[in-house]
Amino acid sequence: MGRNHDMLKKEIKLLQTLYQNKAYFLTASEIANAIGMSERTVRTYIQQVNKVLSIYGAEIIAKRGIGFKLEVSQADKFEHYFQTQITSNKLASPKTVIENRENYLLTRLLLNDSSVLFDTLMSELFISRSTLSKVFRKLKERLLPYQLTIQSRARKGVYISGSERDKRRFIMAYFFGQHYVACIQEYLGDTQFFSGIQLEAITLIIIEECRQAQLKIQDFVIQNLVLHLALSINRLQKAISLSSNEIGHVSETALAYQVAQGIITRVEALQNIKFPRQEVAFLALHLVSNSPTPTPTQEIAPLILEAEIRNCLITSQQYASYHFLEDTELISALIAHITAMQLRIRNGMVLVNPLLDKVKTNFAPIFQLTKDILSKMPHLSNQPISEDEWAYLTLHFMVAIEKAKDKQPIRVLVVCATGIGSAQLLKTRIEKTFGNLLRIVGLHGYFDLN
Repeated sequence: MGRNHDMLKKEIKLLQTLYQNKAYFLTASEIANAIGMSERTVRTYIQQVNKVLSIYGAEIIAKRGIGFKLEVSQADKFEHYFQTQITSNKLASPKTVIENRENYLLTRLLLNDSSVLFDTLMSELFISRSTLSKVFRKLKERLLPYQLTIQSRARKGVYISGSERDKRRFIMAYFFGQHYVACIQEYLGDTQFFSGIQLEAITLIIIEECRQAQLKIQDFVIQNLVLHLALSINRLQKAISLSSNEIGHVSETALAYQVAQGIITRVEALQNIKFPRQEVAFLALHLVSNSPTPTPTQEIAPLILEAEIRNCLITSQQYASYHFLEDTELISALIAHITAMQLRIRNGMVLVNPLLDKVKTNFAPIFQLTKDILSKMPHLSNQPISEDEWAYLTLHFMVAIEKAKDKQPIRVLVVCATGIGSAQLLKTRIEKTFGNLLRIVGLHGYFDLN
């Protein structure tokens, strides 16, 4: 490492992996799989990284037989150094970091309708009090048009205050403004497929039932549930359903099952349709597999699954131009889907995908890309994954690619009537004003054009 304490790209990936799983100990094997190196190299890099971290208020601690964990003693100093290294290595943009923090806070405070101590949030996000205060100031601006305010009370912590109606209005606008299912509907160009299915109303039902039961749930899980219910309604309309295998892992007295039953009952009334019992059990299984606390029925711990997915996405960038690794929503959706999929496979559940033929016919390259990327995951390489399941996974990549297209900078040719010198000055001014929204591809004087 140089005199400026700059890290190698692999060292930054190692630190980033520990940072993303800061609540857990990771073994050398798990870290090695996540960043693509040997366990011996991981241990060597940890020693080198620790020499620098001690200067910036952090340390990677080791426990024999358990693994490694990042501990931060000076959040402000460490955060500044860490984000500088991330940005300089182009692993994530500052804008992405800020958006992730806002999303995390809104999920904790609003989607899950909870209050959290300020110090707890500082610890979870590895940021200082002043940085957290800046994020909250941004959130206050977002919440203001919806008559929602951020309040703080001793021993209760920070929470969002306002009417339930206004909270739901904000949730729909922020988390589902460009609705996941609506995006797929437009993307597939099939306006009739979801015809008659009230997607927005189903979304509100899921939100209300989970909030009333105080069942912690994240936005991407709600999106997945809406998609599942929409496809279930479509299957039932075509007299197609799940296999009749009994699902014994979710007790009917469990909270997840009761919430699933409440959702199904309301959707049945909304859509004038009758779901079979196994659909309720399937929905409950999905809620259990996406709960914050891992259950004994899960085959892969979420942190190990995330490491495997990230490793595959890193490899995919060598032959695909899409930067999937920067899409945190894609990674979260894949974790949720694969976790539930593993439970389906283990229970012998057959999930028919009515979009299979359309995906394979119209989006064959993305279907193959999905299989090429995820089939390299150690926990999926020997699994009997059906083409129906691959098509479901492909939907997540389709949405990610569509979002990536929207984020592409506009290509601009700068032409100035007074010559190339003025065009250069104009280029500098444009870049300063618009930043990464534009990419200038050429400069010309007007009379130089052919």
